[in-house]
Amino acid sequence: MSTNPYQRGGDADQTNQQGGYYGGYQPQQGNQPGSQQYGGHQQPNTGGEDYQYGQYTYGGQQQQQQQQYSTYQPPASARARSSGSAGAGESTSTGWSARTEAVVSYLGFFITGIVFFVIERRNHFVRFCATQSILLFGSIAIVYWLLHYVIAGFFGLIPLIGFILVGLVGLITSVLGIITAVLWIFLMIQAYRGVQVKIPFFGDIAERLSGGAGKP
Repeated sequence: MSTNPYQRGGDADQTNQQGGYYGGYQPQQGNQPGSQQYGGHQQPNTGGEDYQYGQYTYGGQQQQQQQQYSTYQPPASARARSSGSAGAGESTSTGWSARTEAVVSYLGFFITGIVFFVIERRNHFVRFCATQSILLFGSIAIVYWLLHYVIAGFFGLIPLIGFILVGLVGLITSVLGIITAVLWIFLMIQAYRGVQVKIPFFGDIAERLSGGAGKP
């Protein structure tokens, strides 16, 4: 007779083998590293490996398809159109680069804008910049001439308060000159970068008159 009251001898071993105490559960041996097996289905702990669940295979193939979709890159022409720089790398009528022509079309204000609007017949990016230069700086030149010569001259004829009105007109023309200089430098920098910048109102008209700037 055994002196250990918790040991049931052969009965306990036989019951353990028959699954009386453990419900017939047998630990699985030989599983792959990093995986667990439940009910005959093997599931890995990491998502990078293939594993089989029923009759369907998950893991590597699905991850590879997702990676293919995520790394898709649109064509260069589509990216150029979305960034507003379409036409900046195309050929021109003069043989110059499109960016150089666009910068020069802004450099001489509306005068060089007229020149490149006439001689450039191929590159839409240059034609847009030239057209916008004509409309924008041409309008500013007209407003400046009216303020400085017409309105200021008329106010100068008014006694007593005429000099005050003339001084006010001079202040307005000074502010207009600063704004014009900032726009002039900004547009030339963007043209050198190959970026099409649309000034409100003037840019919309320029795009129609230039034949749809930015088309391939």
